[in-house]
Amino acid sequence: MEKAIEQLHMLMNNVLADFSHINKKGIGVWIKEGDYLNSKVEISFEDNCIDYELFIYLHKEEQETLTPHEMYIFLHEMSHIVILEKIKNEQGIEAAEMYLNEYKDDIKNLEKKAKKENWSDTKIQKEYENIKCEKQTDSLTKTLFERYVRIASV
Repeated sequence: MEKAIEQLHMLMNNVLADFSHINKKGIGVWIKEGDYLNSKVEISFEDNCIDYELFIYLHKEEQETLTPHEMYIFLHEMSHIVILEKIKNEQGIEAAEMYLNEYKDDIKNLEKKAKKENWSDTKIQKEYENIKCEKQTDSLTKTLFERYVRIASV
């Protein structure tokens, strides 16, 4: 798993170097063993700062590297951080909280509607991608992926 962890650090360091507005002290990264790469970011607002706990779950042999899809998933989580920090720095902590709350509300509403109308997984995924905040995150993720995937694949 060491090679995969090295790649994750390389990806994260590239993002942090390119986006100097990010409060690096507010990011905690936890890498744990899981069945496949999965990730989540927990966000809390304290003292005019945003703290991020990024949990990465992956299962790799010692020298096994990340797949491009796994790198994409990680960069998607980093994109959430980049966007929230940009909003906080340009518009204030309240705007970042409002952005995150809007995102959560949109997801809850989508899930309610999907359950009520018995949507397929494909339809849920398609509608999820149409959420405004998710579109922004996906757009940035694609940019970061194009920029860094060759570097991290070495």
